[in-house]
Amino acid sequence: MTVAGTFIQDGSASATYRSYLTAMVCIGVTVAFASVPLLGWMLNHPSLTRFIVDARPTWPLTSAGYIALSFGLLATIRGSHRLAFALASVPAALGLFALAEHLLDVTSGLDLLLLREQLLRSGTPNAGRPGHHAAITFLLLSASIALANIRGKKSGRVMSVIASLTLAYGALSASLNVQGIRAIDPGSTPLIGSLPAALSTAAMSIGLLAWKAESGWADLMNSEGAEWRILRHAFPVILTAPILFSTLEYWVARSGTMPGLPATFLVAGLNMLVVGGLLFWSSTMLVRGRAAFLEMSYALDTVAVILTDLEGRILHWSRGCQDLYGWTAEEAIGRSKHSLLRSVPLDPAVAAPLANAELVEFTRDGRTLRVLQQVCRLDRHGKDPVLVMSMVDITERTLFEDALRESEARLAMALETHGIAIFDYDVKSGAIDWSAGAEHRLGLQPGDLRDYHRWQRLIHPDDILRINEQLEEVARTRAPRFAFRFRLTQGSGRLMTVEGSALASYDEDGELIRITGVNVDVTDRNEREARLQAREAQLLSILETVPDAMVVINESGQILSFSRTAEQLFSYTAQEVIGRNVSLLTPEEHTGQHDGYMGRYLATGEKRVIGRTRLLTARAADGREIPVELRVGEANTAGERLFTGFIRDISQRLEHEERLNTLRSELTHLSRLGAMGEMAAGLAHELNQPLAASVNFVATASLLLKEGAEPQSVEEMLELARSQALRAGEIIRRLRDFVARHDAEVRAEPVDETLQDAMALVLVGQKQLDVNVRYDLDPAAALMFADRVQVQQVLVNLLRNALEAMRSANTENMTILVQSRVVDPETLEIAVCDNGPGLSPAFLDQMYTPFSSTKGEAGMGIGLSICRRIVESHGGELVGENLPQGGARFRFTLPMIDERELELS
Repeated sequence: MTVAGTFIQDGSASATYRSYLTAMVCIGVTVAFASVPLLGWMLNHPSLTRFIVDARPTWPLTSAGYIALSFGLLATIRGSHRLAFALASVPAALGLFALAEHLLDVTSGLDLLLLREQLLRSGTPNAGRPGHHAAITFLLLSASIALANIRGKKSGRVMSVIASLTLAYGALSASLNVQGIRAIDPGSTPLIGSLPAALSTAAMSIGLLAWKAESGWADLMNSEGAEWRILRHAFPVILTAPILFSTLEYWVARSGTMPGLPATFLVAGLNMLVVGGLLFWSSTMLVRGRAAFLEMSYALDTVAVILTDLEGRILHWSRGCQDLYGWTAEEAIGRSKHSLLRSVPLDPAVAAPLANAELVEFTRDGRTLRVLQQVCRLDRHGKDPVLVMSMVDITERTLFEDALRESEARLAMALETHGIAIFDYDVKSGAIDWSAGAEHRLGLQPGDLRDYHRWQRLIHPDDILRINEQLEEVARTRAPRFAFRFRLTQGSGRLMTVEGSALASYDEDGELIRITGVNVDVTDRNEREARLQAREAQLLSILETVPDAMVVINESGQILSFSRTAEQLFSYTAQEVIGRNVSLLTPEEHTGQHDGYMGRYLATGEKRVIGRTRLLTARAADGREIPVELRVGEANTAGERLFTGFIRDISQRLEHEERLNTLRSELTHLSRLGAMGEMAAGLAHELNQPLAASVNFVATASLLLKEGAEPQSVEEMLELARSQALRAGEIIRRLRDFVARHDAEVRAEPVDETLQDAMALVLVGQKQLDVNVRYDLDPAAALMFADRVQVQQVLVNLLRNALEAMRSANTENMTILVQSRVVDPETLEIAVCDNGPGLSPAFLDQMYTPFSSTKGEAGMGIGLSICRRIVESHGGELVGENLPQGGARFRFTLPMIDERELELS
């Protein structure tokens, strides 16, 4: 550190660097002026000892005293107070001895201590003894140095006065030496010293004044606010200018350059010029100072400052207080500050309302303020002391601090909730600092991770090498941040998975010096992810083996996933279709419709496909069309709708169903043929009667013709024969329609006629059973939308089963009831009831199973199964049940047509 730096740090707080430089220059000048005479004595050059011919020389002991004073001032500046006192005591002792010798007119021999032989050769009386000037200045300058080493304003003021007088004394002595007064009247100037001594005195005095400028004349003459800068610069000029100008006048007159009167006018003009310059400079400085004072006063007035007496009564109320509290100065002055503002200290320990504290105060309009009050006692000369109070509004700052504390509390809660641990790792020392509770969140005790080596011992061995390599890579590439993951062994022995991120800091040379980051316990999350991955792998395995193809699309219809089964079904690879529109898999005539369907669903939310099974046609890569069964599910993932379609190839199923339908049709036909065979005997009996009657009527007509009967009687016989023949033909037509194999033809059919025709078919040849047939038909159920022959087949099967059940049980008064009723505007129900033995529980459980029959081993058991198929193909349902009063009932539903709608169509 330089001498100037030492001075600035250790010197007086009010000193400036310029004062320091001035003092150091003065010390150098003093040493030079004092050393030149010593050199003159040593080299035997008298001119060097006095600077002016015939002037008084400077003795060696005098030069040594000034050199000691110079180093004493240097020690003062450097803060070596003891050394300064020691060095200043040397010239002080010399001065005392010299004065004593002059007053007592004695010689101690001390005068010849330095350069004795040279002094004796000079032949001068009292050679080597410091004169009156040197003795006096030694004492004054030694006292000034002593005062400069004593802290306090008073010592600085006294030192400045002494140094100023010494400066004037030195300047006067130097001027008189230049004017040659010593040569004119040597005996009249005992207090005038040599020119080197006078110049050393002046330089030493200026150095002392420069060093103590702030606490010297400036403080002495500006204790109540005078412009010390003006006094500091003007005072030395005022002291030295007259002396310099009088010396100039002497030299001009002596040299004959100018007559006496003009020289006098010249000196007077120079004095006036200096005084005028000082007045102009002083007035300018005063104006500037006044302006600066007014600006500072205005600025200070904007601050909330209150002056009170010791009892708290307001003496001064700044404009800043008016802006802060709302009361004007006229309203506030004279009132108690505590009562006016209702001041309450926040800290209960602060009992005095006029002490330094944070207060809660109220404005004129009732608003609450939190202020920081700083109180300073000001003692005034001749006046009562006052209290200066500075009020700082900290309401917003307090709100910010409260919000910050709340935020810090929330942060701590968040860290605790999420198990986050913040660390700061000093790479060079290896020390690791953790946030409060961080080690506890990691399942460790405080101090378990205080340095890198302890941290390494708790890391899983498989992770240590990887972490160290990662840190080396970060340091090598100077990465600003990085993420990491490792496993940590807790105190209980449990292995914890930790993830985190860190910020790396580097020095000027690019060396890694600090890492700051966070650690998060992700053990549970890691376990959940592992379980999720296992489930995903299992689900993927299932989806890969499921026979249905799976396709996942987004709202835009883009394919996101394409299973292996889908690849096999459509002959596309997943890479070929992912990202493309799903319309790629639809037939060309429907390619442009899919996006419209999707847009309509997204707009309306109406589900027409989702959650339902649809039979559609898909298109493979080679253009072939595939009949498929489609089921679509919807899911919402991360705010995005996804649609999953499961597609099943039903080509073989349709082929099987087609073959099954063919077989079923043939089986139905055979069923009707079997029923016809069973009705053959009754049919023959039924046909014999109308045929025999027809023959008899024809024979009768023939006889009547032979006998010549009236034509009217013959026509009646022939008409009767014709009606019997038509009756036989109607029986044959019904049987032929029932037995004939034909394609299903669904159309509007009358319900009553269909029921009656079916009953007529069943009762052919059954009249001898004495069966009572009753009808309960709803007039509203007039038309059905069905295949008449198939419905008649259902009715014939149900009626024949009822007859056989009653006959096998020897039921008396066998009765069959045929009913129809309206279920809803689009559905009617037909029921066949009997009063037979009813249905057994075993049969009710499996009545629709093929080869299950109510006839026991005598029946094939396929009639009810065929009936159920026929009813379901019409969109209805067949139900069998026992009646409470006894007997069985079979009922089935069919689509109904309103006659009014039929007429309108």
